[in-house]
Amino acid sequence: MPKNYHIYALDGTDEDALNRRLAARAIHFEGIEKLRANNQFIFAAALLNEKNEMIGSTLSLTFEDRNQLDDWLAQEPYVKYDVWKSIQIHEIAIPNFTKK
Repeated sequence: MPKNYHIYALDGTDEDALNRRLAARAIHFEGIEKLRANNQFIFAAALLNEKNEMIGSTLSLTFEDRNQLDDWLAQEPYVKYDVWKSIQIHEIAIPNFTKK
């Protein structure tokens, strides 16, 4: 049975961090679109600082297991292009609010 995971990833804080993110952003979005097409996408958003600058990402995704998530993560452009410097992953349970 597929599992849902939440990823909380922070970008680097060096002066080139935002440039790396912007350079990888289009290919990152292509990967997210593939997840959406495969019904693996739940939610995603950029994390912003007080200046409204992107400083990280938060995603909720579905995978068969943690190994499949790790395989995806190894190919994720924000990992490959050194955008995300700190990544936390948690399995999550999403309640079904439509049941009575």
